[in-house]
Amino acid sequence: MASLINVQQRSEIVKRLFRQNEQAFENLVKKLEPITIWKEAIHIVEEELKKFDVYIRDQNAGLFTNILYARYFPDDDQICI
Repeated sequence: MASLINVQQRSEIVKRLFRQNEQAFENLVKKLEPITIWKEAIHIVEEELKKFDVYIRDQNAGLFTNILYARYFPDDDQICI
């Protein structure tokens, strides 16, 4: 998962979704690494983001969820949310 996120994206995600909490972001990425099912992964993300008052359909969450979607569906050119 971490390899799909470049430095600039990471910075934006941490800033916009995790209120500059790098550790929370890292913990989520580690939690997602072994997950092989999209629905399970997006559910975990949704629960973690709620802790920061960010909802999965928020515009700010789009970058992260689209990167995550690409991990599970690399051949799909669509955006997930």
